[in-house]
Parts: sequence; C-alpha cells; structure tokens
Amino acid sequence: MIQIYGNTHCGMVREQNQDCFVTRVIDEKTGYAIVCDGMGGAKAGDVASSAACSVIDEHFKKNIRAGLSEITVRNIISSAMQSANKKVYNLSNENDDYRGMGTTVALVIVDDKKVYLAHVGDSRIYVNDGEIAAQLTTDHTVVQDKLSKGEITAEDARIHPQRHHLTNVLGVFPVMKFDYDLYEGFDAGMSLLLCSDGLSNYLGVQQLPMLLKQAQAAKSAEPLIEFANGKGGHDNVTAVVVAKSDR
Repeated sequence: MIQIYGNTHCGMVREQNQDCFVTRVIDEKTGYAIVCDGMGGAKAGDVASSAACSVIDEHFKKNIRAGLSEITVRNIISSAMQSANKKVYNLSNENDDYRGMGTTVALVIVDDKKVYLAHVGDSRIYVNDGEIAAQLTTDHTVVQDKLSKGEITAEDARIHPQRHHLTNVLGVFPVMKFDYDLYEGFDAGMSLLLCSDGLSNYLGVQQLPMLLKQAQAAKSAEPLIEFANGKGGHDNVTAVVVAKSDR
C-alpha cells in the first residue's frame, strides 16, 4: 500500500512561493507525484511551475493506471513533459512579464514495485530503504557538469558560486530534453522523496533516513520542511514523500 503526502513553504527569506506540487493515489499500489520549482522573476516563476504541474497532472489523470507496460508509461511521461514545455514556452512568449520563465520538474509514477521517474533541472528524487538513502537523479547544473568531469570536488560543489546555474529547464526552449529512468524493487518499508533545491541544499543523504522516519511517523512532509527552515530556509522548500507499507 502506498501513501503520498507533501508540503510546500515559502521559506524564511522569500515572500513568494514559486514551487508547486501535485500528488495522487490511484489505488493501493499505484500513484504519482510531481514537484516543480519555477524561475523567471517575481511575476513568472509561480506561473511556470503551476502551469507545468497542471498540464502533467491532466495527462497522468487521463492515462495512468495499474499494470501498464514500460513503453506505454514512458510515452505518457514524454507526452506530458513536452506538452508542459510547450505550454510554459508559449505563455512566456505571449506576455512580456513572463519572458524567459521556466521550471524544474521531478516526477515519479509508482506501479507496485516499479518506479518510473523523470526530471529536468535540479529538483531531486531520492530513494530510502529505511536505513540507507540514495539520490536517483543527477542535477542539470553547471556545477554538476564540472563535478562529473572531475574539475571540482564534492566539497567545492557545495559552495561553488555557480551551484544554482541550471543547464536544462522546462519551458525556455521550444523542444526540451529530460532524464528518464526506471527503478525496480520498490518494496514495503521503502520510501521516495521528491524535493526542490530549497530542501536539498541543506540535505545530506546520511540525514535522510531519520528525517523520512519522522515524516512517515507524522504522515506528513512537515518534518522535512521544518528541517530546511531550521537551517535558514533561504529558498522556497517543497517535499513530497511516497511511502510503501505492507498493509
């Protein structure tokens, strides 16, 4: 049985929340979650994230059900992401206030033991088996590129001045590429975390199992929000937990 719960907060510094999320449980073993973190200024970031969430959600509501083949799910994800990209791109070209806006996206579709995931930007997806957590996505940032090439160390990356510079985002160009993957073996007792960088900026994978235990005990993502805000909350913070139990 899966449970999905999420929360979002503007943080301790910013007055506007440009994050957006959607969660839906379809049946006991099937559901999905979407997290978007908008960019493009005070008038545009929230428009981009909410538009992307809405378009992807509509595609998933119409098409996602238990037992679909991987190619079918992958095609649904691709169609949803490209439609969302087109929507945000068109909005940005129709209104000068929205010019250049875009959004990150991190999404999962859970179908029993399979987790289909896709992302663009630096919103992340983690998996936790109760004891050990791992990051399933790779950030689309200048710093991640440098890290992957061995030009900087992980410690350098944490404080690098370009750590928030995105190399890929939804809505800025007419055609978008995104990362897709399939994780198999999502068993009872495991959980997933989707989050914006307002949380991951403060989060180490070694801290995640305990935080997720707190979230599951509360049946709320609030412990994760409180963790980020307690560290300074310098950005909007969004966290969505997908937890799987045997009952």
